Amino acid sequence: MSVPSTSTSTAVAARPRRPVPLTVLAWLLLATVLVRSVWLALDGSIDLDVYRLGGMAVVDRHGFDDELYGPGLSLDDDGGLPFTYPPFAALLFVPLAYLPAWLTELALVLATIGFAAGLSAVLLRYAAERGRPLPLQTRLDPATAVAAGTAVLLWSGPWMRNVGLGQINALIIALVLYDLLRTRDDSFLGRVPRGFWIGLAAGIKLTPLAFGLVFLMRGQLRPILTMGLTFAATVLVGFLLLPRDAVVFWTEAVVSDERVGNTAYIDNVSLQGVLLHLGVPGGLEPVLRWALILAMLVGAALLIRVLAARGMILSVVAVNALVMLYMSPVTWSHHHLWWGLVLTALWVDAWPAFLRDGPRRLALALGGMALVGLYVGPIRWDAWLRPLGTPEPAVDVVATLPYLALFLLLALWAVTGLRSGARGAGGSGRG
Repeated sequence: MSVPSTSTSTAVAARPRRPVPLTVLAWLLLATVLVRSVWLALDGSIDLDVYRLGGMAVVDRHGFDDELYGPGLSLDDDGGLPFTYPPFAALLFVPLAYLPAWLTELALVLATIGFAAGLSAVLLRYAAERGRPLPLQTRLDPATAVAAGTAVLLWSGPWMRNVGLGQINALIIALVLYDLLRTRDDSFLGRVPRGFWIGLAAGIKLTPLAFGLVFLMRGQLRPILTMGLTFAATVLVGFLLLPRDAVVFWTEAVVSDERVGNTAYIDNVSLQGVLLHLGVPGGLEPVLRWALILAMLVGAALLIRVLAARGMILSVVAVNALVMLYMSPVTWSHHHLWWGLVLTALWVDAWPAFLRDGPRRLALALGGMALVGLYVGPIRWDAWLRPLGTPEPAVDVVATLPYLALFLLLALWAVTGLRSGARGAGGSGRG
């Protein structure tokens, strides 16, 4: 029997041991959530049905003659759900009218799972490069760490609900993140000017326009122009190919509060929803909301400048994402697919640079409440508490407090970040 060389023995001894039970658990959690995700997608996907019906309304597929921006789209004369996306999105959904429903459901859930895996890898790499690995990251090999991160994301309330409804949020976020996080322009896609992908995403769903704040506070005028021109091009395409529907959307549907759903519903976690769930009177709510939005916009804009100077790009994106989510009149919990990115930015960047030496206990309390609450999601809180006889106002408060905590955490982040300023710019953010 040969004896291993000294160098080989040293290398083996230096190799970190990976706990087998932890590795097995990570892959088991991933396997089970993949099965559950596919099952949920094939079992319902009512929002994907609306996308499909929107495409059918454009081409009158199978004799389907509902108005694209009528009260609702349905094959069964049951009222259905309204189509709330711009005409450009309806044009993109036309291929869905010609494909089997099960195939589009499967394709969308697989794309969502793929994005979750990609996001997991991005967050893990960012944490490692900044010297603040995520919990258990160093105890798992790289592939298993990505598998574990993917499972953690997919098991959360926002991601599970996104999959069950058949929502395209993951694809929209993928376009935004690619535009903001790419660092080289040496690939074919990289040669596309920065701002293009966000403009395209906004043509499908208007809210990504909020990310123009990142470019504005970084003094990047060319990406702002590119984003604006791309978005304008999507609007023009809608008017050229669907002129009547485009007029209806941009003059009526886009400003109709009735089409987006009940703002007082427990699943609405925008700032408006938070205030309504907490019992703020209707007359006071708009005044308080717009005052808070104005303060948030100013604070977030200044904070983004500080974060950009420090090279904290993930935090820049996280802060802007929160501004978008809280500003919107309606933000359903499944729009909070950003939660993993936001909390990673807080752990990796905000805690060591701003929060640890400041109001530490308050930051920990708010962060813990936000983490648990966002992971569970309002729909699950409602399903757990209502059968116990919990009064509806109490259920609303329990489900809403995590989103209030996250809003307060954003305010704390802004105050401590602005107090710290841009000193340490170019640093690693290690903590």
